[in-house]
Amino acid sequence: MKAMNINPSVVIPSIYNILGDINASGKVAGPVLVKANATKSEQKIAVATMIQNPQSFATFVLGLIALSVFKINSLPVVLLSIFVPLIVVPFILSKTIYRNTKGVELEELPRFTPDTPIMKVLFDSGIEGMHLLLLVIIPAVAVVFSLIGVLDFIGIWAPIQQYMGSALSVLGVEPSSGIVTLLVSPTLAMSQVADLVGSIDPRLVVGGFVLANSGLPISVILGQVPVTWAESTDLSEKEALKAAILGCLIRIITATLLAYLLTPFIV
Repeated sequence: MKAMNINPSVVIPSIYNILGDINASGKVAGPVLVKANATKSEQKIAVATMIQNPQSFATFVLGLIALSVFKINSLPVVLLSIFVPLIVVPFILSKTIYRNTKGVELEELPRFTPDTPIMKVLFDSGIEGMHLLLLVIIPAVAVVFSLIGVLDFIGIWAPIQQYMGSALSVLGVEPSSGIVTLLVSPTLAMSQVADLVGSIDPRLVVGGFVLANSGLPISVILGQVPVTWAESTDLSEKEALKAAILGCLIRIITATLLAYLLTPFIV
């Protein structure tokens, strides 16, 4: 990261995202960025990069199972869709949109060895988890499903859903699981893909895997990420939201490119 003139701490949220979940990533890794003196541009890069990784380890595992069912070589897909973006996305964004970056040596970063007693950690984490569930996650999901309910009531949700399916198919993503990824749960979407073996193009499976292993669903992008990062970093909710949406767009482009360009070489 120093060679790219970027604070190395920008990849920490992505690591937490892969191993934990996207809410823990914001709550835990956000303050780390602040303590590491990451600029606001670097914090935005961290958000956009975090969206490139699965927000649940279960999504990743179920995705690997789906790839194996379709006899797709998973190693190139995993390397190019999960690990390569950790380097490529910060580099591209630091040279284009978020240019106020500063490379530092790892040795210059502060140490974050915890000294909190274990029982306090357990109880505080329980309180924090309940706070996120009741005040962030449930309201964000409720807003999305309320909007869908209103659209369905006035009779325009079915055409919208059909259009979304057609658009996802063109982008190289299996339509039904893609819609589930966007609106409900990537984990649920990956569990459904294996049942479609023999009936769909493997290209759509690769695109669906890449899209699912991201910061989606949309309730996370529009609700949970802005709230969590506004509390934990120097970013406002609007700034965090814009960075998350940018990361989502990058992920869709990545899914399309890998679906069309990589699939012929790994099936």
